[in-house]
Amino acid sequence: MAWVATNVHLTAELELQEAEERRRQFRGMVAAAEAEADREGTFTIDSVRAEVNGIIGANEQ
Repeated sequence: MAWVATNVHLTAELELQEAEERRRQFRGMVAAAEAEADREGTFTIDSVRAEVNGIIGANEQ
C-alpha cells in the first residue's frame, strides 16, 4: 500500500485528543519502566562506569 502525503489540518479538538493520547502512551511507558526497575533493580552511574572501565582495562592487556 502506498501512502500519499496530504496537507491535513486537524481541528483543535482532534489535536487535543492526539496530544492526550501521546501523554497517555508516555505515562504508560514511564510506568512500565518503573515496574521493570522495581522487578529487576537499577544501576548507579558509578557502578556502570566501574564495570565499563574494568572491561576496557581487561581488553587493553
